[in-house]
Amino acid sequence: RLLQQKAHEESIDYGMSVRGYVSTILRLHLLHKFESILDYGCGKGMLKLLLPGHGGADVVPIVSEYDPGLEDKSWEPRVADLVVCIDVLEHIEPHKLDAVLNHIRGLARKMVFLTVALVEATKTLEDGRNAHLIVKPQWWWLDALTDHWKMTAYSGTEKGFVFIGVPRGNQS
Repeated sequence: RLLQQKAHEESIDYGMSVRGYVSTILRLHLLHKFESILDYGCGKGMLKLLLPGHGGADVVPIVSEYDPGLEDKSWEPRVADLVVCIDVLEHIEPHKLDAVLNHIRGLARKMVFLTVALVEATKTLEDGRNAHLIVKPQWWWLDALTDHWKMTAYSGTEKGFVFIGVPRGNQS
C-alpha cells in the first residue's frame, strides 16, 4: 500500500487509465439506469470528473471513490449498482487478490466493469518490482473472475482485457 501511495504521488499519470473507458461506462449507465457507481481503485478520480461531461444521460449516477493507495480515499466504500475497477487488479499483491475480489463482489449490487493488464507495466515501484505485481494469462484471470461474476461481456487482446459481469446469483 505504501509503495502504491508513493507511485501515485510521484507520477502525474499514475491512476489515470479510466479516460479510455468513460464512454463505455456511460453507455452501461444509460442501458441499466445505475443510480450509483463505485470507482474502486479510483486513482486521481478521473471517472468522477469526466462522467458528467459525457452527455447523453438525463441523470448521471452518484460516483463514489475508493483507493486504499490514497489516504483521503481509503475509507470503506458503500455498495453501488456498478463497481468500476480499471487497471487495479494487476497491481494487487498476489496473496491479497482473493480478498480484493471478495471485497469487490460484496460492493457490486448489479454489475462490475473490470480491466486487467496482462503484460508488465512500464513503471516500477520504489522497491524495484514491476508495478504490475500479477502478470498472468487471460484464462487465469477469467477463472478467478468467473468464480465471482457471470461474464456478460468481454473484450481482450494479448495486452489486456475488459470484463463485464453480474454477481453470481444476480439476474440484473
